[in-house]
Amino acid sequence: MGIITLRQSLALSRNIPALKAYQQVDKSKIYEFVTSLGIKPEGNTLYEAYSVGSFNGSNPLEMAAAYAAFANGGTYYEPYTINKIVYRDTDEVITYESEGKRVMSDSTAFMITDCLKSAVTVG
Repeated sequence: MGIITLRQSLALSRNIPALKAYQQVDKSKIYEFVTSLGIKPEGNTLYEAYSVGSFNGSNPLEMAAAYAAFANGGTYYEPYTINKIVYRDTDEVITYESEGKRVMSDSTAFMITDCLKSAVTVG
């Protein structure tokens, strides 16, 4: 296929551009970024296969929260499944709210979100 843009490679789920990008970035930076998104690499070690999503150690809730950080302008919110507990006998209410944490710039989040739209419309 020759030269391919980031948008095209994401839309068409091309593996080689993802691998090449992975190989060009310092692994400690990758580790820092993915863990800031709530993804915990197996054994705290990164492998090239991870560049194309080939790993265990995550679940749909964590992946949804990680991708949501792009749509949230670069802010990550830790996911939770219960947002409120109301005790019947005391009327005590415990509310859970995740505090947002900035994990990337808003411009990075915008560019990736915009590119990912092509995965839906083209891919």
